[in-house]
Amino acid sequence: MRCKECQHSLWKVTARQCPACDRAFKPSDYRFRPETVRFCCPHCSQGYIGRGADGFPDPRRFACAFCGKPIDADEMVLEPAEGIEDHQTEPDAIPWIEEHRPWSARWARTAWLALANPSRLIELTPRDLPARPAVVFMLGTQGLLAAGLVALVFALGVVLSLPGGATAFGALTGQGLLRLVLTLAGTMLFTGVWIAVIHATARRNGHEASLAQTVHAVCFTSTPHALWYLPVLGPFVGWIGTLVWVRSVVGALAATHTMPTKAAWRTAGEWPAACLLLTIVVWGASSAGLIGGHRSSEALWFVSDAQSVSRLEKPLLGSAIHRDRVPTYIGELMIDGRLKPGQFLAPGSHTTLAGIEIAGITLEQFEQLAPARRLAVVQQAAGQLSPNTPSHRLGDFVFVLDVLALEVETPGLWVVIEAWDPGLNETGGLVHVLHADGSVRSMQGSAMPPALDEQNTLRLRVGLPTLPDPRSLRHDLVAGGEG
Repeated sequence: MRCKECQHSLWKVTARQCPACDRAFKPSDYRFRPETVRFCCPHCSQGYIGRGADGFPDPRRFACAFCGKPIDADEMVLEPAEGIEDHQTEPDAIPWIEEHRPWSARWARTAWLALANPSRLIELTPRDLPARPAVVFMLGTQGLLAAGLVALVFALGVVLSLPGGATAFGALTGQGLLRLVLTLAGTMLFTGVWIAVIHATARRNGHEASLAQTVHAVCFTSTPHALWYLPVLGPFVGWIGTLVWVRSVVGALAATHTMPTKAAWRTAGEWPAACLLLTIVVWGASSAGLIGGHRSSEALWFVSDAQSVSRLEKPLLGSAIHRDRVPTYIGELMIDGRLKPGQFLAPGSHTTLAGIEIAGITLEQFEQLAPARRLAVVQQAAGQLSPNTPSHRLGDFVFVLDVLALEVETPGLWVVIEAWDPGLNETGGLVHVLHADGSVRSMQGSAMPPALDEQNTLRLRVGLPTLPDPRSLRHDLVAGGEG
């Protein structure tokens, strides 16, 4: 039992003021674990073990069995029972605030209790507990789980030797980390608005509870929402985590706001339902091409490294490439290190460095060659390019470099197409395109034929030859001829 102002111990204090800060107190301001506290008569020091509700004697007002004087529990002098440590007198409480336990155990027990029995969680949460511990729990949970999931996919990419290694799932790319930060920020915004909506709705319907208690109900139950941070799968399974979170909030609200379960569902479900509806509407409108324009007409939302072709923007479209020395073969950019062999593997593809050959040398072997030998291999591969097609494949990407020589830039011209090598991957699926103006378009494979027709019409308009279907070009036919 400690002063709520200065945390000074109040055991064996006869006055009803803290000896350190003079703050008034009475034993009934506290709760104790039954049979852990000895209540002593202020007249004769006869002790009584508190076995009743909240660890107090039952009844709380009685005549002392030794001196016969009437006493009240709030008049008595308290001390831990024999063999009991200070922290053992504390009643059952939400694990998160049990500071004598390790941090990891407190977090795990709180997360599990919130998932398994949210009403019990609220019962164990002191009603006078401020909002800060719950907010700290949520911020720590979301941040640590986000970092942990990124570390997990990093390890999987390395251990399983996936193409792209640590970046195989797009989590450690610049765009992947940006998505993670934006998801964390979105979670915080979603939670803040949700707390405000719940509290306003509950108060409007006559359910009395403090704002801190509303924060407890929402923040202590937030762990399942971390599914949003899963690379690749997050946007698809995140809503499952959010729905589990809503279920837990409902149980917590029913306990802390003393409202029927149906009313708790209505109160807790308003804001998530509105967000889900808005997401469906925007997603549908984007899929239909009603918003987003050219770059998002196929509405490729939340796909793993969906814009992986944008990694090639700087080496191809940046200042390092000048009009008087536009490369005719993309392998030329590997000679001076502007591109690495691993950059020709798309995340999730079955293509490997050992499976890609240029001039009889695999890209895996290419990395070990001396600079002079690299130059000879690239020159030999460039000499094998067919003069009848302007595009060629290297790995999972098809390159159309003639547009870089145009005097006037034309928006919409394709420069790089991510279409996985058909010799090593199943056809179909998603296709990503980098344009000459740096924009990226993503589309389903079924949208490629009309998109290719549109592209070839644009190329003819500016005097460039038409392109074959990028998905028909194979890595073992570097020139891109029929095969």
